[in-house]
Amino acid sequence: LAFYILMLLHQMTFENALLYNFLTNCLTSIVGIISKMGRLESVFHCKKEYIWNITHFGKFSLATSLSANFLRTSDTFIIAAMLNEEAVAIFNLPVKLMDIIEIPIRSFVATGMSAMAVAHNNNNNEEVTNVLKKYSGMLTMFFIPMAIAVLFLAPLGVSLLGGAKYVHTYSPDIYRLFMFFALLYPIERFTGITLDIINRPQINFYKVILMLALNIAGDALLILLFGNVYGAVVASLIITIAGLWYGHHHLKKHLNYTLLEILQTGYTESLKLLKLKR
Repeated sequence: LAFYILMLLHQMTFENALLYNFLTNCLTSIVGIISKMGRLESVFHCKKEYIWNITHFGKFSLATSLSANFLRTSDTFIIAAMLNEEAVAIFNLPVKLMDIIEIPIRSFVATGMSAMAVAHNNNNNEEVTNVLKKYSGMLTMFFIPMAIAVLFLAPLGVSLLGGAKYVHTYSPDIYRLFMFFALLYPIERFTGITLDIINRPQINFYKVILMLALNIAGDALLILLFGNVYGAVVASLIITIAGLWYGHHHLKKHLNYTLLEILQTGYTESLKLLKLKR
C-alpha cells in the first residue's frame, strides 16, 4: 500500500522505497510486541544455555546465508574477469529465468520446515524423515514436466526476458541445462534445511563452503578449458552434485532414508494429490 501511494504521488525513489520498507517492518514488529504475539517477556526467563544454543546456531546460519549469497554471485565475477560483459549477460539471463523455480522451492521449504521442527521437538525422527522424503520428492516430480517444457520453450523465455537478440546465443541451451540441473535442487535444498532442523547448522555451513570453493575453482578451470560460459555451466552441475552428496552423506548419520525412497515417496504423494484434484 505504501509503495502504491508513493507511485501515485510520483515519489517512488530508491531511497523512499528503502525508508518505507524499513518503517512498515518496524510497524509490524511493534504491533506484534504490543499484542504480545512475540512473547517478548519470555526473554527475561530464558536460561543462559538456551541463549548460547541460539547464538551458536545463529552464527552458522548467518555464515551459511552470506556464503550462499556469494555462491550465487561468484559466477558473475569470474565470467566477467575471464571472458567479457557479453558473456556475463548471456549467462545471467537463464540464471534470472531460473528464479521462477524458487517460488515453489520456498513454499515447500517454509511448509516442510515447520512440520520437521515440530517433529524434531517431539523427538520423532521418523516423522522428520517422512516430511523430508515427501516434500523434496514431490518437488522433484513437479520439476520434471517443467524441465521437459523448457526443452521446447527456452527460446520463448529468453526472448521475453532479454529480447530476441539473445535467442541465438548460448542462453536458451544454458537455460535448458539449468532446468535439468534443477531436478537435483529439491533434495539438495531439503538436506541442508533438515541439517539445520536437527541442530547441525555447522554441517550445512561446511556444505555451502565446499560448494563455494568448488564453484570458484571449477569456474576458473572449466572456463579456461571450454573458452566460453559453458565452463561455468558445468561447474554449476558439479557443485550441485557435490552439495547433494555432502548433505545426504551427513544427514544419513542421523536419519534413515535413501535417495530412491525420496523419489518413490514423491511419486506416490504426487499421484495422491492428482487424484484429490480430480
